[in-house]
Amino acid sequence: MNYRSWSFIILALLCGILISSLYGLTREQIRTNSEDYANRQLLEVIGSTTAGLELIGANRYRILDEDGGLVFQVQSNEGYNGLISLWIAIDDSGNIRGVRVYNHQETPGIGDFIDRSVSDWIDRFVGRADQGHDHVSGATITSRAVINAVYQGLEESGQ
Repeated sequence: MNYRSWSFIILALLCGILISSLYGLTREQIRTNSEDYANRQLLEVIGSTTAGLELIGANRYRILDEDGGLVFQVQSNEGYNGLISLWIAIDDSGNIRGVRVYNHQETPGIGDFIDRSVSDWIDRFVGRADQGHDHVSGATITSRAVINAVYQGLEESGQ
């Protein structure tokens, strides 16, 4: 091997070490930011900034306000690009208070309409008690995944 080959090998090793070190330094902050975002979505799905939450199971909370109800996590692997994670909130009557997607890998501009910051499509579930089986014209894999996840979540919640 010549000097130039060794230079590239050393440069590649240094870059690898630098990237690994940077990830190690920021891993905890990335995890914290992810949890904070999920918690903000959790409060947003309830539709009340004053409601309290009581943990009653893994990713399952009792809503402590005048409407009461539950908020729980549902995940679907049926998305076009894989996992879609949602919070679903229902009141004591079984009506949907809100649905929020807090994690997905759907294609920007095509499947990301499930994200409340992109579109209000997800609000179509609010007030429904019939498992939210609404559809979009020309339903996509993404919308079917969310609809099925909401339906599954409501069935599992007993509503």
